[in-house]
Amino acid sequence: MKILVISQYFYPENFRINDFVDSLVERGNDVTVISAIPNYPSGKIIGNYKIFKDKYKSIDIYRFPIFLRRNNKLSLALNYISFFLSSIFFYPIFFRFKKFDHIFCPLYSPPTNGFVGLYASFFSNAKVSLWVQDLWPESFTMITKSSSKIIPNSINFFMKYLYKKSDYIFVQSKMFVKHIEQYSKANKSNIFYLPNWAENIFMDLKNSDLDRPQNQKKSILFAGNIGEAQNLEFLLTLIKEMKDRVNWVFAGDGSKFLWLKSQVKNRGLQDHVDILGRLPLNKMPVLFQKNDIMLVSLASHEVINKTLPGKVQSYMISKKPIIGILDGEGKRVINESNCGIILDSKNIQKSIETLTSFLSLDENEHIQMGKNGYQYYLKNFEKDKVISKFESVLGK
Repeated sequence: MKILVISQYFYPENFRINDFVDSLVERGNDVTVISAIPNYPSGKIIGNYKIFKDKYKSIDIYRFPIFLRRNNKLSLALNYISFFLSSIFFYPIFFRFKKFDHIFCPLYSPPTNGFVGLYASFFSNAKVSLWVQDLWPESFTMITKSSSKIIPNSINFFMKYLYKKSDYIFVQSKMFVKHIEQYSKANKSNIFYLPNWAENIFMDLKNSDLDRPQNQKKSILFAGNIGEAQNLEFLLTLIKEMKDRVNWVFAGDGSKFLWLKSQVKNRGLQDHVDILGRLPLNKMPVLFQKNDIMLVSLASHEVINKTLPGKVQSYMISKKPIIGILDGEGKRVINESNCGIILDSKNIQKSIETLTSFLSLDENEHIQMGKNGYQYYLKNFEKDKVISKFESVLGK
């Protein structure tokens, strides 16, 4: 199949679409990518990449100019809008007479890729597929906490149009299926569950507990975004209560990164918490190996509860037990796989008791939870199975 992928983010930026495209090419598909000049997350151009025609392995990439990211809302808005406008302007110049079988648009936040895809389909008469990672306008309303209805209502109108006009809608969470069907009145037969997977570099990690001194404290690792949605106030309370039993490690960055560092210092928790910041992907397997238990934490919210955090798959493939502080889809997966425990963020005392009991389990029980998660991953999230499902849908 000839597939055009439209994604603002692409290699060397670290997004799962890179792996997706590699897999499609390995399976014999002819893939072309439209992207932007790489500048995520710092806002600085990464490497020596050409504007317009570029190459990644054997793949043709068209990198269109955009307004570089900055750490404020206006600059981010300009960054997103500029990719949309730049793609709309340059598409006819480079692709007016090119034909594709499918146009594939991963919908990260915001979902501007999808509208570029619809525009491109007018020229190539190709079918348009979306891969929904976040729900809009719900995510916008949750993040901005705006009381104004003007922007959400406008986004609402355009998202319903996007869903209705797209030929296939792939979603990363099972809870998205019913939501999109009810929200947009899209045909349910065109909505497909297509979960994220984890990078293979997290497979076959050695168990670090084998060399652990008997009285050494366990270490719990949180990896990923450190922001408003991570329920950090509850986490800090839990850390303070459990400081004599556990060491905590945070590897990531985000809007609350500096706040977390200051709070750890102000609450006298420096000896119990390591905050490492964002690490390159190739450094993460070693970090996973050095820690015993993995942590995923999300505030309970109607929108957040419907999503499945990508770190859950990475934790599972590493064969580590998981502590989940979340509701909805993530809670379902952890419980269904029996790969860890769920803590109730509305009840700190109960959470302390549950975590204490968990830490007291025999080491073999922790190892078995890790194995349970790994087996669940292979059955439900393994990359080749996901890509095969994608190809089978497009090949109908």
